[in-house]
Amino acid sequence: MKLEVLADADGLFHVGCAGDVSLAELEPREPLSVLLGPGCYRYHLLLNFDQVTFLDTAGVSWLIRVKQACDRAGGRMVLHSVPPIAAHLLQLLRMHEVFAIGEDERQGRVLASGGAP
Repeated sequence: MKLEVLADADGLFHVGCAGDVSLAELEPREPLSVLLGPGCYRYHLLLNFDQVTFLDTAGVSWLIRVKQACDRAGGRMVLHSVPPIAAHLLQLLRMHEVFAIGEDERQGRVLASGGAP
């Protein structure tokens, strides 16, 4: 998985995710803390999934851990532009009940700021 900061403003990090979100791509260190620093969970993280080509249960587990870390630190995690291959797994696992997921960047930004889609 490749991560890159797309924008950083007013406590919101917009991060692009590309490639496979799977166990092999997530070890040995948590990639968001490597990219943004260990205190990143206190911010609002907007994860753009439009370039994600594969998501497995280990990737979902990573997302759960990131969300939990954000919840503990007072931050927020929002996904947006999730492709059908990943959206299907998230729906199957009922993760739409756990994660804030926007259809596109605009909706993701609204969710990241605490609003309703």
